[in-house]
Amino acid sequence: MTKIDKDVLVDLFNNNLLYEEIATVFNVYPQSVGKMARKLGLKRSYIERSRVYKSLPPSANWKNRKVICDICKKEFITKVPTAKYCAICRKEVKKLDYDIYLETKKIRTKLRQLVEENYEEALKLVNEMLILEGQKFTTFVTKGIIENY
Repeated sequence: MTKIDKDVLVDLFNNNLLYEEIATVFNVYPQSVGKMARKLGLKRSYIERSRVYKSLPPSANWKNRKVICDICKKEFITKVPTAKYCAICRKEVKKLDYDIYLETKKIRTKLRQLVEENYEEALKLVNEMLILEGQKFTTFVTKGIIENY
């Protein structure tokens, strides 16, 4: 690990550079910079920290991340780095996901009963499902049912 020069660290710290930026200078982890800064008694006041935070470009500022909703195509601000949907659309997606879960559960239950009663009829149904719904859905629904018989 590269040794951190205390004088350079103090100078960079006083220039309001972030720990991540200082870490790239010394080729160390940001946590190492923070640890050394604490050992040297370097602290930023709340005002300085907020000024440094606000000086970040919008892409680095996760609180101001603007995203376009995948469904309604409206722009919204989020704190979540993986957000794809606005609040309104997210509620709809959750409701749809739950509805799909319930339907899939019903289909699996009926298919399991059909396999126990008439295996050949169940295979015909699975082939029809494969044609109508596709391989991904059919594999998901029949997983663990057909193989056990």
